[in-house]
Amino acid sequence: MPSQAALLIGEITHARPEWEQLSSTLTLKEFPSGTREQFLSNCKNGEYDDVVVIYRSNLSTKYTGRFDKELVSALPKSVKYIVHNGAGYDNIDVPVVTEAGIAVSSTPVAVNNATADIGIFLMIGALRQAHVPLTAIRAGQWGGKTGLGHDPKGKVLGILGMGGIGREMAHRAKAFGMTIQYHNRSRLSPELEDGAKYVSFEELLATSDVFSLNLALNPSTRHIIGAKELAQMKDGVVIVNTARGALIDEKALVAAIESGKVASAGLDVYENEPRVEEGLLKSDKVFLLPHIGTGTLETQKEMELLVLENLRSAVEKGELVRYAADTIPNAKSARARGSYLRVSFKNTRETAQAINGWKLQRALVYLENVINHKEAVPMRRYAGSIGRTAQGKAFGVSKARWPVKSAEQLLGLLKNAEANADTKGLDTSNLVVKHIQVNQAPKGRRRTYRAHGRINPYMTNPCHIELILTEADEVVQKAPHAIAKESARLTSRQRGAQIRRAITEA
Repeated sequence: MPSQAALLIGEITHARPEWEQLSSTLTLKEFPSGTREQFLSNCKNGEYDDVVVIYRSNLSTKYTGRFDKELVSALPKSVKYIVHNGAGYDNIDVPVVTEAGIAVSSTPVAVNNATADIGIFLMIGALRQAHVPLTAIRAGQWGGKTGLGHDPKGKVLGILGMGGIGREMAHRAKAFGMTIQYHNRSRLSPELEDGAKYVSFEELLATSDVFSLNLALNPSTRHIIGAKELAQMKDGVVIVNTARGALIDEKALVAAIESGKVASAGLDVYENEPRVEEGLLKSDKVFLLPHIGTGTLETQKEMELLVLENLRSAVEKGELVRYAADTIPNAKSARARGSYLRVSFKNTRETAQAINGWKLQRALVYLENVINHKEAVPMRRYAGSIGRTAQGKAFGVSKARWPVKSAEQLLGLLKNAEANADTKGLDTSNLVVKHIQVNQAPKGRRRTYRAHGRINPYMTNPCHIELILTEADEVVQKAPHAIAKESARLTSRQRGAQIRRAITEA
C-alpha cells in the first residue's frame, strides 16, 4: 500500500480515469462534498495525516470555503502541495500557504481560448445590445424595444491586463477590424504585442471605445475600476469583464450606466457570485452571463489534466509544472518567446515538457538527436495516432515520436535565449531550462486537396512558446549515509525516477 496520499476536494468530471491511475503510487482520498466544519474536523481527527498533495477542484470553495489562515493551519504537516483547478487563485491566500511551506499551482494556460471567446461574445453582444431582442423574442415580442447597435470595426479596444487571455482576445478582435491598445504592469515584447499599442493606464481609460478587463484579482486590483476611473472614460464606452467581478465597483458601474456615461456592458463575473448586483439585473443595457467563460468540454478536460500533471510532477519530481505565484528575477534569467509558430501544438508541447528542468547543454544535444532520429520524444498526454512503441518503453509510455519541426523551433529558441544570457553576463555553461510553456494559438486555415479526397477544411494548430533559462543552483552533495537512508524510503517507481533524472542531468 502506498505510504503517501493525495486528497481530492470536490469532483473530477472529465479526467476521472487519469485520477484513478494514480492509485498505483498514491492512496487516493476524496472529500466530494460537505461543509467547512466537516473538513476541519477531518483534519483534526487525522484522516489526512498521510496526504502530501491536495487537488482543489474548481467548485471546492462552496464546501471548504477560502483557503485562509484558519484552514491552512488545520492542514496536516505532511501537505507540501496544493494543485488548484482554476486560472485565478483569489480563493487561496497564497502568502499564508507559502509561509506554511506549501507550494500552489493554478491552470491559467488552459483557459485562454475559451475565456477570450466569451469576451468577444460579450463585446459583440454589448455593442449590438443583443440581450434585449433575445429576451423579447422568448416573451413573444418581435424585436423588443432596442435601438441600433454599433459595429466593432474601427473601434478602439483597450485591454487592461495583456496576459494569455488578453492576447488571445486581442488576436480575435483584430479580425473585426478593431485597433488594439493595452496597459500592463510591464510592456510586452514586440512579438507578443503583435501590433497592439502600449499606453498608460490613464490613456487607456480616456481613449478606449471598448474597455476589457483581463487581469488577476488581488488587493491592489480590487475595484481598480471605480467611480473615478469611469468618469475618465469616453462617453458611451462599452465595458467587458471576464476576469473577476471585484475588479469593478459594481454600484459605481450601475450609476455610470444609468447616467449614460457607459453605453452598455458585457459581464461574465460578479463581485458576490452567485448573487448579482440588483442594478445590473434591472438594467436593459447589460449583457449578463453566469460565469461560463471556461464552460466548454475541451477546456474543462484540459484544466483537469493540467492539474493532474501538476500533481504527478509534485510527487515524482518534487516540483510543480505551473506555480500560482512564481517570480524569476529578470537579472538572473534569460528569456525567449515565439508567437503563432506554424508547428503542431501537441507535438511541441510534448517536446517542451521533455526538456523542462534540464541543463541547457543536455537539452540542446537532445533536440539535435531528435532531429536526427537518434532520440525520441515521449508522448505522455497526446499519445493517439502512430508512434514508436519501442522508444516509448524507455520512458515508461506507450508511444514516442520524432517531431522534427517542433524540435527545430525549440532548438532555435534555446539558442536565442542562450545568446541573451551571454549578453547579460550569465554563466552559459551552467544554465538550466527553468520554465518552458507552450500555449495553443488560434487555429488557422490549411490548404485542402480535393483531388486527394480531402473535402473538409483541415485546420492548423499553431502555438506560442515561452522559455526561461536561469543559472543552476550550487549543488551540495549529501553524505553517503544520508543518501542510503533516503533511498531506503523510496518506492521502486521513485528510485527509477531518481535514476532517470541523474541520466538526464549528466
